[in-house]
Amino acid sequence: MLSRRTLAGLSAPLLTLAMLVGLPGTANASAAASPNVAYNGKCGSGYNVVNWKDTQFGRGTVYVTWSPAAQKNCVVAIRATQDGSIYELGAWVGYSGQAWYDHDFGMYQYYAGPVYLPGASGRCIDWRGEIGATYASGEGTNCG
Repeated sequence: MLSRRTLAGLSAPLLTLAMLVGLPGTANASAAASPNVAYNGKCGSGYNVVNWKDTQFGRGTVYVTWSPAAQKNCVVAIRATQDGSIYELGAWVGYSGQAWYDHDFGMYQYYAGPVYLPGASGRCIDWRGEIGATYASGEGTNCG
């Protein structure tokens, strides 16, 4: 599988060809595109986006962030539509293979979370975000 680092090193014609042909193992369209919604620092100061995925039907984006100072991951699910209506939203984070460590689920206007996972250094995490009946998730990711 080609990583983003490998793709970045390809020349423009080869990268274009790889995208057009759809080589097995290349990143999917949502991973190569921009997120549906901006992160805007919902986890707080010092947290940097390390992973993200859009939910189905473009309803929003789930972000995974990391703070080197706090040594914590954070997950937040943000709606694409910011119209003030109430929606069912959720965010979850945990160590891979274990029960969810922290979660936030309820009826919100704009986002669910932030939820935090301390001491994830050296371990992989599972994360999930829901916006209505759609979701985005990752299992065994952001191992560090």
